[in-house]
Amino acid sequence: MFDPAQASFDQVLAVARPESVEARELISAVVAAARRENQQAAARLTAIGEVYAVRFAERDELSDQWAVDTESAVAVEIGAALNIAYERAKDQVSLARGLRERLPLVAVMFRAGELTLDIVTTLLQRTTLITDPAVLTHVDATLAGAAARLMRLSYGQVCGYVDRVIATHDRDAVRRRQKAADEREIWVIDGLDGMSSIGGTMPTA
Repeated sequence: MFDPAQASFDQVLAVARPESVEARELISAVVAAARRENQQAAARLTAIGEVYAVRFAERDELSDQWAVDTESAVAVEIGAALNIAYERAKDQVSLARGLRERLPLVAVMFRAGELTLDIVTTLLQRTTLITDPAVLTHVDATLAGAAARLMRLSYGQVCGYVDRVIATHDRDAVRRRQKAADEREIWVIDGLDGMSSIGGTMPTA
């Protein structure tokens, strides 16, 4: 006879909520939808990265006709196409370039639906200070190989994991990030019109 007092939590839950075919199908639908969402986000950024590459090549030929840099110009174009603010569009162009130029193996896992946009964004942000191409290649491969593990981690744990990976290959990048964090500041400038301007530096995440 089943004794709730002696049963584990999972056993009690199984009796209270017996698994059904319908529940399994719904969970499968949730998983499939999440994967499609990741794949669609990756497809969008991949296309944006390709737009950037095309515009950059065109700029080489028509450089005297460009009044702004390629990334800003593409951000204007993407913003208009998606009907979103310039700042949001520029963020997407920056992410697209990062995946294309810095973390191509992470991009492969993203396109497969194995990583979320949030995690990919964090990986790109935490690796921005790596300047050695060989180090970046090693870090990219390590992070791509850890995709399944990263999906189970909290934001703070992801940051810690990435920093440990970087420290293994490039301690200077970790020191540069810490130095930048230590030197963050906020300033206020009083204007002659009774208004003040505020500015500062702070972590991107």
